[in-house]
Amino acid sequence: MFFYDVLFSCFTLFYLPILVFKGKAHWGFFCRLGKIPDAVKKRLRERENIWIHAVSVGEVMLVLELIRELKSRYPGRQIVLTTVTKTGFKLAGNRLSDEDVLLYAPLDFSFSVKEYIRAIQPKLYIVAETEIWPNMLTLIRQAGVPSLIVNGRISDKAFRRYLRVLFLIRPVVRTLSLACMQSRIDAERIKQLGLNDRNVCVTGNMKFDAIFESKDYGKEALHFYEKEQIWLAGSTHPGEEEMILNIFKRLKWEFPDLRLILAPRHITRVGHLVEIVRESGLDPVLFSRIAESSFLPTVVLIIDTIGDLRSLYKVADVVFIGKSLLGHGGQNPIEPAFFGKPIIFGPHMENFRHIARLFTEDQGAIQIEGPRDLFPAIHKILKDNKFRQELSRRSLGVIERHKGATTRTLTHLIQRFPSEVTPD
Repeated sequence: MFFYDVLFSCFTLFYLPILVFKGKAHWGFFCRLGKIPDAVKKRLRERENIWIHAVSVGEVMLVLELIRELKSRYPGRQIVLTTVTKTGFKLAGNRLSDEDVLLYAPLDFSFSVKEYIRAIQPKLYIVAETEIWPNMLTLIRQAGVPSLIVNGRISDKAFRRYLRVLFLIRPVVRTLSLACMQSRIDAERIKQLGLNDRNVCVTGNMKFDAIFESKDYGKEALHFYEKEQIWLAGSTHPGEEEMILNIFKRLKWEFPDLRLILAPRHITRVGHLVEIVRESGLDPVLFSRIAESSFLPTVVLIIDTIGDLRSLYKVADVVFIGKSLLGHGGQNPIEPAFFGKPIIFGPHMENFRHIARLFTEDQGAIQIEGPRDLFPAIHKILKDNKFRQELSRRSLGVIERHKGATTRTLTHLIQRFPSEVTPD
């Protein structure tokens, strides 16, 4: 543990200037070193706690329903939610009740983790997806607290990385009391990393159960006419936007009422994306300044705010899932499918392989082989109204058929840890 602390300290000293440069260093950083405010410590002592960790926005969204169920069934327990990112913290702050405790997660130093464990004294530690932090899991186990993963997944990239340091990872993974994994592949992978078969189960993907509270955006609110069709390209990455803009200009010849919304995966790229749109001969308009903008057919709406993409899927006529054309691993197609939208994604869905397969097997999405197939795929959806409606129906059907992971996870949790969730 001492050796790991030294290594992690070196990494932190190297990475801290990068965080400052990117504007990601904030007051919560000191909390993450174990400096929990006294007022929060007092609240933590008042009731017995279940500690849930969710890294960022996506993980926070998927644990909200689990939190609701736990609080409904076991009102005597207090929920303590920790997160890492500012966006995740902000979302959690907006969605949690005043009865819950929200903190930034501790950095994985033994001294900061110990301080959190002393302050929270959790009856149970739950981590969303697969966050394998050596000090956290080891010290939680030493404190006699059961720990479990919910909605666990291990991507191809992460699995290869873990296998390289298997001698370090295996003893950490074995501290887990239970791992509720998304798919059989994920379950097999965590077994290969060292977890005993009896501590692994397959529960499905909790993101199918996420409650999408969307803002009521209509086409009028976006300065679009009702007759206009909207192509929304979400979570795009460098290199994809140029292709999308070129295809958009080609499509405009046949579909003059077509409009384009671009939502870059990283908001920090908005300035660069504005220049790309201008260089393509089109007119960029930022979503945050939509009220003061006049719209022309050549306008491309760029999403420069956090948390609005989910709601904007509602107005789209066709959706392209970014980060999937050029080998970056893809993004989750569940959110647009929740609104029954026709969905297209590229060949690179490695980070969401299981979900992508569910959609393609049920014909609830189109997976293209490469950039040259994007134009004909979009064209067919825009041209063929019957095909578009059928694709919409099937995408929504995928959501309906695969709900229930949260309930299955909760059932396993209650069966394995009845005394931890039930107040004395």
